[in-house]
Formats: sequence, C-alpha cells, structure tokens
Amino acid sequence: MKALHKRGDTVNVFQMSLSKGLIFEGRATILKALDPDGMDEYYHVRFHGKDGKPQLGEEYDRFIDRQGQGDPDAYVKEINKKLNVR
Repeated sequence: MKALHKRGDTVNVFQMSLSKGLIFEGRATILKALDPDGMDEYYHVRFHGKDGKPQLGEEYDRFIDRQGQGDPDAYVKEINKKLNVR
C-alpha cells in the first residue's frame, strides 16, 4: 500500500498522553513520506503556527492517523471515550 499523503498535503497530528489520552497536537504540512511504500504513514512534517500557516523551523517526524483527518475534535472525543479518559 502506498503512503496516503503526499508532499504539500495538510494533515491533523495527534499525540497520546498517559494522563490526558489522545490529544490534538496541531495541523501540519507534509514535507516528505518517510515510508512511501509501507503502511506506517510516517512523515516529515512542518507544523502550522497560530495563523494557520506553516512555520519555519518547526519540523518533526510524525505518524499520521488516517482516521483522524475529518473532524479532529470528534475523533479525540471518540477515542478518549473508548479509552475511558476524560
């Protein structure tokens, strides 16, 4: 299976916290697929700033959750409900 996202795509990024469950980390732009032929959905991304635009220097490697791309707030609530986290 080929990577779902390509360079330039904007994605939602999530992080799992032991105390808070799943949290919405922010929006980011895909810079490069780190596993283009695999199923990991592992990418090099640049996070957006408060103005919604990509920020210089804020680049990280992140796994992108395919299922959390539509409505990030609803997705966080759904997952945390399953995890029994408030």
